[in-house]
Amino acid sequence: MRLTLRTILAYLDDQLEPIQAREIGERISQSKEASALVTRIKEVIRRRRVGAPELAGPGSGPDPNLVSDYLENVLAPSQVLELERLCQASDIHLAEVAACHKILTMVLGQKIEVPEATRQRMHALGSRKAPSAPSPTESTLQPMTEGIGNAVAAQSLDDGLPDFLARRKQSRFWGIGLAVVVGIAWGILVITDQTLWSQPGPLSEEDLVARPIEPDQTNSVPGRVSGESEPSNRIDQVSASVSQSDGTRSQLAATDTVSSSVDGQSMPANGTNANPSINPPAPPDAPETSSETDLAKVTNSSEPPATTRPPSDSKTSTATARQDVAEKQGDPVPNVPPMIYVAGDGILLHLPSQKSVWKTIPLQTPIGIGDEVAAPEPFEGRLNLNESVELELHPGTRIKRLSSPDTTLALSFNRGQLVLIRPAAMANDVSIDLTVQGRQWRIELLEPETRCGVDLVLAEPDGPPGHMSELRPSGGLVVGKGRIRVSEIGQEATELTVADGYAPWPKDGDAMSPRADAAVPLWLLPEGKFVTPAARSLAKLYEREFVDDLSVVQSIGPVVKDRRASISDLAVQTMSLIDDYHELVTALHAENEEARTSAIRGLRLWLPQSPEHAPLLAEELALSFPEDQIAPVTRLLWGYGPDDARDKATSQSLVEQLGDPELVIRELAFYHVSNLTGRSHDYLPMAPLPERKAAINRWEEHLKRNDGTLLPAE
Repeated sequence: MRLTLRTILAYLDDQLEPIQAREIGERISQSKEASALVTRIKEVIRRRRVGAPELAGPGSGPDPNLVSDYLENVLAPSQVLELERLCQASDIHLAEVAACHKILTMVLGQKIEVPEATRQRMHALGSRKAPSAPSPTESTLQPMTEGIGNAVAAQSLDDGLPDFLARRKQSRFWGIGLAVVVGIAWGILVITDQTLWSQPGPLSEEDLVARPIEPDQTNSVPGRVSGESEPSNRIDQVSASVSQSDGTRSQLAATDTVSSSVDGQSMPANGTNANPSINPPAPPDAPETSSETDLAKVTNSSEPPATTRPPSDSKTSTATARQDVAEKQGDPVPNVPPMIYVAGDGILLHLPSQKSVWKTIPLQTPIGIGDEVAAPEPFEGRLNLNESVELELHPGTRIKRLSSPDTTLALSFNRGQLVLIRPAAMANDVSIDLTVQGRQWRIELLEPETRCGVDLVLAEPDGPPGHMSELRPSGGLVVGKGRIRVSEIGQEATELTVADGYAPWPKDGDAMSPRADAAVPLWLLPEGKFVTPAARSLAKLYEREFVDDLSVVQSIGPVVKDRRASISDLAVQTMSLIDDYHELVTALHAENEEARTSAIRGLRLWLPQSPEHAPLLAEELALSFPEDQIAPVTRLLWGYGPDDARDKATSQSLVEQLGDPELVIRELAFYHVSNLTGRSHDYLPMAPLPERKAAINRWEEHLKRNDGTLLPAE
């Protein structure tokens, strides 16, 4: 019989046959993990204020139907595995499953006896009125309803209620009355507000003719300085009002206003209507108006614009003005083919070129030059560049679009798994410039329907600056279908096909050298990787945490502290993908081990990317760590290499930090000693103190066997 969470719960609730119970008991006694889980189950059930998973929103758990199916042993095996992992990682979910299992065992296995007094009182509460003559039922129950039963039956239900409950009807009537009064007041305000019911009519011919303003009306215009003249016509009024905004928006609004339609007729830029029948000649004393004079008024207004631009002539069109503003705002230049977000299974993050805030974007959003795009775990995204090349962004991928004057597309590849696809209808070759860790590669898709996979895994540092070795990323190129030509800029090109296998990233100056024995990864195949129903449910839960109107930090930052281990872990991975070190430092104190481990890895990937990151990390650590812990945490985040593992002082220091009172230091130390040696010696940073001490003794024995070092001397 397998030792699973369900069998452990059945063993604890005495639901197994004697032979099975004996077998499971022996296995639990022989397994430290199972014994620890049994102790943890008993502890979380008795713990007060452990809470329960929310049904929706932050802190929500899996569908309650999944838990019920699990308890009834009808859940799919793949979902059983995911749910048991969630329970082992989260006390709140483990308490829910264990407590529900115990309650069902008690309800289904024991007969519930209802006291006679309780039964009589419930019958008495059921009679809401006291008739003059007792009914047969009441006469039958009367001998049994003595004491409390007679007192309850003699009173109405409302008479027996406490005062704070008896006044609920009265407070309800007050609430209804207040709502009625507010509704009547709102209706009166709407009816008496003339601005809501009056609509400006179309401009007539007289409106286009200059009208002098009476002297006593000059100062009555809101916001007008004494002595300032009114614009000559209604079009000039619009231009004057626009002058109070910034220069770019004012000129664009003025241009749009001049070229707008009046009674369905288009107005040219010189201020006259294209239809001479509704554009009568101005009277002799009317001043001559033109676009130059209008723009001069805008420039010479009492509030100067933020930026100055030369006045446009009559040939300047609205499209030109809009194009100028779009270029100032960083929108894609019209001559550059747009790259569109065309498909995805959840969330895609976007950082515009002139912005510093990541946000989610909807489908059909264009990606401009300088924009960054990221697909957080566990979502994928698909981009299309003018039907010439398609891009698949797998979970954990981040790219940046660059200017590409000589190629179809230019990208800066930050990390993740990217698939480049040449559509079947594309007749010409597709060339893509790809910048990876400062090195520029050119990839040419030589055949239609060619699929090229690009994999990039960032390297973690193995020491502080000046001591760590060269950080070389892992990953490379692989062809899933068709044929490509790849070359580093200025180097000889190499052709790759499906038969050539996987080509890892070479050292500086070397060409691509494929490995024919490597198979095509599953993520590169058109059908992709198999996604379990439990993983899809988890993705749906995490997708709900994103808020469209908020930035990623505002919506996902609080989720880092979520009680659900899987959701918290995904939130930390998202913060790592966008290099938000503030939330990563916060996640070092997260409740779940998975989130803390992801935060450690995220900080270690972010730290060596720039010399400015080290002082930023020190400032951030000072906000949440004691002063004496900042230096050891920083040193542990920089990491250690094989040479450090052969040093006696460093090896002894790492083993001593396994017993540090601070959990983060213990986890960082174990992170390094386990990675360097490939061993764990049954050490768990969160285990009780006696178990940790026993594991530390085994690590000390490890040092003695290797002459005081973690790794033996070469």
